[in-house]
Amino acid sequence: GGGGGGGGGGETSTGSIAAGPQVALTLLKNADAKDADASRSGSLLATLIVACAATEPRVRAAAAAAIAALAPGKKSVKKSSPSAGVVALWSSLKDAAGDIGSVAKSVDAREVLVDAIARGLDVKQTGSSESTNDAIGEILAPVAAIGGGGKAKESYILARLHDDDDDDDGSSEVRVDAYGARVLVAVLAGVGDDAVKAAALAPALRRCLLLGGGDGGGDLAALAVNLLEVYTPAFAKAAKNTRDASWTAYADALRPPSPAPARVAAMCVATPAFVDALPAAARGECLGALFAAVGGDPDAGARAAARDAVDALKVSAADVIEMLQTATAAAKALVSGGGGGGGDDDE
Repeated sequence: GGGGGGGGGGETSTGSIAAGPQVALTLLKNADAKDADASRSGSLLATLIVACAATEPRVRAAAAAAIAALAPGKKSVKKSSPSAGVVALWSSLKDAAGDIGSVAKSVDAREVLVDAIARGLDVKQTGSSESTNDAIGEILAPVAAIGGGGKAKESYILARLHDDDDDDDGSSEVRVDAYGARVLVAVLAGVGDDAVKAAALAPALRRCLLLGGGDGGGDLAALAVNLLEVYTPAFAKAAKNTRDASWTAYADALRPPSPAPARVAAMCVATPAFVDALPAAARGECLGALFAAVGGDPDAGARAAARDAVDALKVSAADVIEMLQTATAAAKALVSGGGGGGGDDDE
């Protein structure tokens, strides 16, 4: 049976999807040489989840086989253990590995994968919402290296085991590229706490915003759009501090020099449900950025998105006061920070 695998070439611009089986075999080999805790690594599982989402049947089959071989026993840890969530996810994916990796069954492997992840991260399996969120943080940890921290010669297509030549202990870490990050965000949609996901993804989002507008930054700009999907009304309700990395990353996405596609996506996030759930300071910052973009954003699409967002919102007098206070504080900070006696020349 074809299993829908013929279109695999559309997922990346290289032939690296075909390397998926070798990736899985490499993971198996390395896991054999490590202690038992290696098989419970959330980052290693993230690698295999990305490969399980590939359209190429042999990639899925190799990744599913690796999951089945590496998954720890269900009773290997107590539900009170910090690793309980990751182990529950391993177990759920192991149970579904036959369907995920099958090339003969007429099943939607992607749907099976998503369902298995949702089951594995359900609090009934992990023991608590804290364990679920800890597992999500581990699964998303490899995304934090997106756009930086690697050697220039390295290209992380799908996900690859990275041997750190700078370490003397022979340790390795797993990273994912833009495609892998998009897969992880998609398969975790609707599972766990969006605020936890936003915090885990904030470093990657900031790098995408910084680097996505340059030459060759198209993949990172596209990834930023996907990363912004975790900014939901649930995130807004949980937001408490405008200095949190997850909030500042979103605020940066609303303004240049962030790539235009990311600015449009960030403005589309600003629905009435999202903005109304924000605390006062964050609400004022968001509204200020939207109003500034309506007339001042250099991209026509971003101006239109900001205008649509503003038109849908109910702005109160308190909002206007908050925006004015925020703008005044920013101006004072700029003046005091820029200081110096040469101010007349600058003006």
